[in-house]
Amino acid sequence: MLDAALLPRAKTMSPADRLELIGAVWDTLPSADAPVTELVKALLDARLANVKNNPQDQSPWSEVKARLEQNCLGLCVDKGIRRNALRLLWPTRAGKQKENQ
Repeated sequence: MLDAALLPRAKTMSPADRLELIGAVWDTLPSADAPVTELVKALLDARLANVKNNPQDQSPWSEVKARLEQNCLGLCVDKGIRRNALRLLWPTRAGKQKENQ
């Protein structure tokens, strides 16, 4: 059960500190306690297939990091919350190409 004082305290934190807290709490979970749904598995399989089938569409980490920093997410990158920033906030090149068509 959630400590009643925990959520109000978290709400007083800056967004960057809350993201860091989310990452820290997430990292404490054993994989068995953070199951991956079939939908997420299918999405990951599709993304992996895209990487294998379209290596020219992928960006090196240095470019991704530069784009994140340009979009005011440098704090997330510096704090080690790369997976959250990438997973939640950065579209793939292929997705951008489809949107532009």
